[in-house]
Amino acid sequence: MKPSSLSLYRSPCCASEMRVIPNGVEQDGGEIISAKLQCVSCHRSYDVVDGITFLLPDQDQMGEFKKKEIGGWAKLAETSSGPDIPQSLWKGLPHLEGSNIQDESGHWAQASLLFPIAVALMGSMPGKKILEIGASVGWASYQFSKLGAEVIASDLYAQALKQAAVFFDEGICFERLCADGENLPLAEETFDVVFCCAAIHHFEHPAELLREISRVLKPQGRFIAINEAYRPLLRSESKTLRESKTTQLHLEAGIQEQVFTHRQYKQFFESAGLTFSSVHPRWDVIRDRETIQVIKNIGLRQESFSISDTNKSTLRRLVHKMHIEKLIGQSSLLADAMRYVLFNYTNSFRILIGDKVRL
Repeated sequence: MKPSSLSLYRSPCCASEMRVIPNGVEQDGGEIISAKLQCVSCHRSYDVVDGITFLLPDQDQMGEFKKKEIGGWAKLAETSSGPDIPQSLWKGLPHLEGSNIQDESGHWAQASLLFPIAVALMGSMPGKKILEIGASVGWASYQFSKLGAEVIASDLYAQALKQAAVFFDEGICFERLCADGENLPLAEETFDVVFCCAAIHHFEHPAELLREISRVLKPQGRFIAINEAYRPLLRSESKTLRESKTTQLHLEAGIQEQVFTHRQYKQFFESAGLTFSSVHPRWDVIRDRETIQVIKNIGLRQESFSISDTNKSTLRRLVHKMHIEKLIGQSSLLADAMRYVLFNYTNSFRILIGDKVRL
């Protein structure tokens, strides 16, 4: 933990500021490796262990759901039959090109498509304060740090955060915080960006998570979520959950799994005071060499537009087969109608965006 980060942390029990108890502090090159933190108001104490700041509520306040979730991730780590990605590849995540990893769930293929767009949506990185929720080992936090951002990687499961030390051998580092996303022990209006990958649908109360995200975002700050579980309006949640082997593994381990519609995500965001929008990587994105531009409905106005044309959406193929893309692209009414169908009635990739706009 950097000493300068102490001003950002708050007690998970009373939201008051924290201080370092002077006795027993261990530092390495200016970083606090081991210490005890104490709330200046309720005087509860919390630990910094191996550079990770532990700011979880007391066991009796955490509730059975959170305890089960932590145990589920631990069990999954021991028994998962999913892809075992060696640490030698972690610094290249989310991309797995050239490796022999079988990405049966499609998680990393989807992340490799959406993550560069998410980075483009964040704008210039140097000096930007970013919070990642559900960070796991911190591969995204590592990428943000490489680009010059000041990053806190937060997760409920401490063991994953411990493994993030693999990223710190190049002088690049980020804060690691073991905390509950529905009770973020962080100061209000602190972050320019909050990011998560495949995290919202694991929370017991997604609306509460979004309210906490909104609270810690600066005015004009932005929340970006990728790889979230979603389902078309006409498909039931139970059927969608049964279709995924990865989801079934998670459920068997005791991990929360939910699948929301686009409309439900919109409600979560807007109830938290965030202006909701979404980006489709094959309808809204063009790439000129390494430059990514997000322009709403650009794919309806030109044939070669996608960041990846190898797997075009069914709806887009139909539009081009009928030769109506130019007509739709020139009409905002038709384009918006097509967009509504795309996000609400198809099982299609999207990036979820919440902008904090103070009225």
